[in-house]
Amino acid sequence: MSDVLLIYPPMKRVELADCLGLSYIASYLRSKGINVSIIDINLEGWSVKRAIEEISKIPTKVIGVTVPFQAYAIEVLKFISALKEKIETHISIGGIFPTFAYRDILERFPSVDSVVLGEGEITFYELVRAIFEGKDWKDIPGIAYREDNEIKLTPLRPSIKDLDTIPFPARDNLKRIYERTQIASIISSRGCYARCSFCSVVPFYAKFGPRIRLRSPENVVDELEILVKEYNVENVVFCDGNFTVSKERAAKIAEEIIRRKLKLRYAIESRVTEVEEELFKLLKESGLRRVLLGIESGSQTMLDRFKKGTTVEQNVKALEILSRLDLYVSPGFIMFDDQTTVEELQENIRFLKVARQIMGKKIRPFDITNRMYPLAGTEFERYLKEGGKYQGDIFTPDYKIDDFSVRFLYHFLNIFSKVIFPIKGLISQEDWDSQWLKD
Repeated sequence: MSDVLLIYPPMKRVELADCLGLSYIASYLRSKGINVSIIDINLEGWSVKRAIEEISKIPTKVIGVTVPFQAYAIEVLKFISALKEKIETHISIGGIFPTFAYRDILERFPSVDSVVLGEGEITFYELVRAIFEGKDWKDIPGIAYREDNEIKLTPLRPSIKDLDTIPFPARDNLKRIYERTQIASIISSRGCYARCSFCSVVPFYAKFGPRIRLRSPENVVDELEILVKEYNVENVVFCDGNFTVSKERAAKIAEEIIRRKLKLRYAIESRVTEVEEELFKLLKESGLRRVLLGIESGSQTMLDRFKKGTTVEQNVKALEILSRLDLYVSPGFIMFDDQTTVEELQENIRFLKVARQIMGKKIRPFDITNRMYPLAGTEFERYLKEGGKYQGDIFTPDYKIDDFSVRFLYHFLNIFSKVIFPIKGLISQEDWDSQWLKD
């Protein structure tokens, strides 16, 4: 018996990792005395049929399902529909995508009883408590639901002001996940200050409060210490949208790791404008080994169109610093959008050659077929819709590349990429990803 069941749903081609969203909700509910179980279907290795059979055996009052990726939303929602045929339990979903797509989801999938909008800890707890007590849950702030064939929305709930007040995430599945991946996940902030047109993180958090909130350095390292001493973790990935949003805080986290003599290898995400040699030297001393770097393009016109607020020269400078420090770089890079021109492609190709010369084998192989995805809630999605370019629907969004020759090249690369890539001399992306864990 579990009063609440939190489910990380089946998704093909999604890498195994600790789901921090569900883990935070579980720990918050437990702090309120509620019995919670977490099931990661991908970790269990269950088929959809098996997952439904196993879950239907567990008596539970409320089920919460995360929908972490828009590209897999249909897959997840079909699973929920199949699950609902077997059980009568209230099913609530949450995540960035459901927050923006709640209307489409509730209209198309009657199996979803409610959608938690924004951060889930407090809202989901109040929903659970109301259901347990037999009270009306339809006036809880931060909920979307269906009633009399209408989609209704309660007042939005402000985001949590002090992230240090939230209990550390539950780590029910960490031991098993770590045995298979050798990686633990942590998040030290929520949000970002940038305005990239393709990113849904800032619109999501800005909808409910500040664009960025930071945990204190001490609080972050307290959690790291638990991971090291209680779970024997050696490798950590920070899942922040931008770990270096505060250089001062990043430096303090590094200094605290060093002071406590925690033996760690870790990876972070950073904007190129925040890559400074002195700071990253300190980060490396504390265990930094890999940087997911938001390069996005080697064409200035594309960077401007993406509203990155960066330059190609800053991209190159960041790579040069990270190369001198002998750090691994996993680049964010978008080769195509609807307005990409042949000249911009040529600029990108020249940049990729420069990046390869600077970083050698310490840069992750670029996906040259990567096209900007119109995530729900983003400026790019809005631009496509307002310009009449948006095709498909919110579950299968699409658009056409304006330039015929660029469009032809994009489709050609997608068809033949497995044949002509990886380029000679480059290891596969999967093999590269494991290299920083051994350094």
